[in-house]
Amino acid sequence: FLEKRGVDSEGILRVPGSQSRIKKLQQDLEQNFYSGGFSWEEVSPNDAAALVKKFIRELPSPLLTTEHLNTFSAVRDIPELKQKLHVLNLLILLLPEPNRNTLKVC
Repeated sequence: FLEKRGVDSEGILRVPGSQSRIKKLQQDLEQNFYSGGFSWEEVSPNDAAALVKKFIRELPSPLLTTEHLNTFSAVRDIPELKQKLHVLNLLILLLPEPNRNTLKVC
């Protein structure tokens, strides 16, 4: 949904969605997504992005794992972009498969 309708929305990750709409959206997704009864037609890109951020915040353990969190943080101190991207790629490969897969879609 975000790839289709959110790419052109400016500030999609900065501008928060409505908390009441996000709560209702989460409930609707939990109840109706797998039965096919959920429609994205009325969902705003900002609300969908806020829901993704909420999902990541509420994961039982960090997506980048506690073990590698400091290393991910240290990457921003690498001055050369090519080297920075190489290190990030290697760090992502060290993540458990479920974490990598979640990171791909987020």
